[in-house]
Amino acid sequence: MLSSYAMAAPRAWSRHAESGDRNDGNAVAWPRYDEETDENIVLDLAISTQAGLKKELCGAWDGFAAEAL
Repeated sequence: MLSSYAMAAPRAWSRHAESGDRNDGNAVAWPRYDEETDENIVLDLAISTQAGLKKELCGAWDGFAAEAL
């Protein structure tokens, strides 16, 4: 039996290539990036979403990026 990721990933990338949107009504929604929620998709045996992935490592870039602008 294939994992949900193995079944969902090709469909999501096909939808993305065709329409620019990876989401459909039957799948876990791939969140659009938002700095406030910092939500991302977890591509594992069970597809889910989470917030704050490696926040302590990625947060270091926030100040740098602001200074560069």
